[in-house]
Amino acid sequence: MAAERPSSRGQAWFCTTGLPSDVVMEVEDMTFHLHKFPLMSKSRKLYQLITEQETNQTYAAERGGGEGEEHEPDRDEIEEVHCQISLQDFPGGSETFEMAARFCYGVKVDITSSTVAPFVAPESFSR
Repeated sequence: MAAERPSSRGQAWFCTTGLPSDVVMEVEDMTFHLHKFPLMSKSRKLYQLITEQETNQTYAAERGGGEGEEHEPDRDEIEEVHCQISLQDFPGGSETFEMAARFCYGVKVDITSSTVAPFVAPESFSR
């Protein structure tokens, strides 16, 4: 995937690919609007979290949705599934998650002796 231009608006971080985001990651006080494929292809842990949530959402939809929602089995439209995952205990916090997200999107991330330490804990988290 080509390197996209990330942008930050307040406490939200967006990866501007021209495609709508399909996963929202909450890390500390920051919300990241991202895309499943780059995350799932680079991180086994995020793959598991996203797949687990999609499975739970599909199961809930098959059972009739949530409270107050009507189930319409004859709809021809495919409903887009959006994942929202909270990682409040992500090692290194939102700054480190932002660097990891940039890496997942193929953005060059400079790793030096002074910046490598924050990547060690998230790397073990992502297994």
